[in-house]
Amino acid sequence: MGVLLSNHLARIMFAQHIEVAAEAAREGVVLLKNGVPCRYATPLDDISSYGEVIYEMGCGEMACWNDSLIFPATEAAKKAGVTLLLMGGQGIAGVVFGKYNPGGRLPLAWYESSYVDMLPMTPMPLRPVDSFGYPGRTYKFYNGSIVYPFGYGLSCTEFKNELASPAEASLDIKLNRYQQCHDLNYTSEGYRQSCPAVFVDDLSCDSQFEFEVTVQNIGDKDGSEVVLVCSKPPDGISGTHAKQVIGFERVFLAAGKSNKVEIFF
Repeated sequence: MGVLLSNHLARIMFAQHIEVAAEAAREGVVLLKNGVPCRYATPLDDISSYGEVIYEMGCGEMACWNDSLIFPATEAAKKAGVTLLLMGGQGIAGVVFGKYNPGGRLPLAWYESSYVDMLPMTPMPLRPVDSFGYPGRTYKFYNGSIVYPFGYGLSCTEFKNELASPAEASLDIKLNRYQQCHDLNYTSEGYRQSCPAVFVDDLSCDSQFEFEVTVQNIGDKDGSEVVLVCSKPPDGISGTHAKQVIGFERVFLAAGKSNKVEIFF
C-alpha cells in the first residue's frame, strides 16, 4: 500500500485538497487522517524557501535549564530583518495552566458512542424515526442523549448573559391576493393559528428584529464569550427542528467588565 500511495500521490494531492487542509489549520479545525501528512515540511523549511533564514535552536524542554541559548538567539536577532519565535509545548501549556484563556465553541453536537449503532448506513433522514429507534442527525433534529451539546466550550472565567431589551417582539406580515397560507402537521388537537405558515421566499418583508444582550465577565480572568442566538418553532408542530442557530456574536471582556451586544435579524 505504501508503494501504491507513493506512485499515485500526485493524483490525489490537488491544489483544492491542500487549500482545504490549510484553511482548516487557519481556523483551528482538526482534520482526522491516517498516516503522515502529504508534502510535510517544517516551519524552517518552508520559511527558508522565501528568503535567507538565520536559525538558532531553542530549549528542548518546556522550560530552559540555563541561559546558554539566549546569547546565540540574540546574535541571530541582530542580523535579521524580522525575528520569529516559534513555541510548541509551552504554548499549549499556557492554555492548560490558565495563562491563555481560549474561547472556542463546538460547531457540532458530540454524541455518545452508542449513536453509531442507531444510525442506518443506507437512508439519510435528518429527522428522527421513532419506529426504528433512529434519533436523527445534527443538533437541529437529534433527540437522544449527548456528551457535549452544540456550541459547548470551556473557559478559564465565567460569563453571565441577560436579555437587556424586551423579550417579546412580533412582525405583522400581510399577504397579497396571490399568496396563500400553508397548513402544518400538529401533534395534538390544541390551538391552531388561522394562517399556520407561509413560504418565506414569497414574502417581501424588509423589517428586522433588534435586541440587546448584556454580557458580564464575572470571573477573574480576561476572556471572550460567544453569544449564540437560536430560533425555536412553537410547541405542538410535528416534524420540525428542535432549534436552529440564526446568528452569533463574539465579545471580549476583561475580568469584571460588561458590555451590551446588539443583535439584528
